[in-house]
Amino acid sequence: MQKIIQNKYISSTDLKNKTKDVLDITESLGEVFIMNNNKPRAVLISVERYNYINNFHIPEVEPDDWEKQSIENYIMNEKNWKNEYIDEDEFFRWLK
Repeated sequence: MQKIIQNKYISSTDLKNKTKDVLDITESLGEVFIMNNNKPRAVLISVERYNYINNFHIPEVEPDDWEKQSIENYIMNEKNWKNEYIDEDEFFRWLK
């Protein structure tokens, strides 16, 4: 397993057969590449790395006042659209 740690590459067979070891390696390195038929198929990341990515690299942006007003208007109008009724005869009048 020492060679695997240096390369950060783990076969899908090792993942299947040595899951606990792979998880320990992932936790210490932050990420490992899962290989299948000598091709990278997935990346396994530690919870610490996942939290870092989500907290710092994908920040949530608070909408500004204009966006909040637009969202409120959309929601209010959407309720009106659901309540709106079109008479069937009126809708198909153009066919006659």
